[in-house]
Amino acid sequence: MRIGRVVGNMVSVIHDPCHDGHKFLLVRFLDDEGHELEEGVFADSADAGIGDLVLVSEDGGAAELIFKLENQVCVFDGLILGVIDE
Repeated sequence: MRIGRVVGNMVSVIHDPCHDGHKFLLVRFLDDEGHELEEGVFADSADAGIGDLVLVSEDGGAAELIFKLENQVCVFDGLILGVIDE
């Protein structure tokens, strides 16, 4: 798991139907000292917004557990698990 800051939304006109109803956000990762690193796009399960500090899982299997995708093949490379308050 990694910590990052939400820096934008992702909008897609054409996408896999299994992604319907899921919000995707652009997250810029932070190092131990708070410096910004690379970015990535992640599905949001925590109702995060731009500027929020978030906990991100880069394990695609986490989405299956959170979104309860038992009998559906749907690919997620990573997932925003929670918003960090402090």
